[in-house]
Amino acid sequence: MTLDEDSACHMSPLGGCREEDTHLFLKYYAHEQWRRDWQEEYLEETLPEHEDPPYDRDRFLPQPDYGSASQRGPAN
Repeated sequence: MTLDEDSACHMSPLGGCREEDTHLFLKYYAHEQWRRDWQEEYLEETLPEHEDPPYDRDRFLPQPDYGSASQRGPAN
């Protein structure tokens, strides 16, 4: 895979699509629209109550700097 400065890769820290992974995603990470959509599709399943993730680690991850002068390169 060829990457450039605007490329991004996404990996799930939760693993695959096991029942436990889905439960953790819905409990800690899914926004309300995802939760509603999931509940509509899986009516027989119990939607876990939302909780904030137990650790606040995402704020330490590198963030893209879309559109900044350093990302655009030298002016023409």
